[in-house]
Amino acid sequence: MVSLADVKRWNLDVLEDVLRTVQKREQFLICSGDDFGRVIPVEGWSGPAAATAGSTHQSLMSQLDTMAAGVKV
Repeated sequence: MVSLADVKRWNLDVLEDVLRTVQKREQFLICSGDDFGRVIPVEGWSGPAAATAGSTHQSLMSQLDTMAAGVKV
């Protein structure tokens, strides 16, 4: 457990650096998800391979959303 004395010894500059890094990574995940979201569906593509790709794409989009939510600042 973290004590009040521990908190008083924290280096605020380091914490701010960590915050900026997390914010940058969050933004990267969001932008990557937006880009990846536009990849599928591909017009005119049908059949089993298209269905499998669509299903896999949905699963990966869900994972990206989960990761982005996990780093939400």
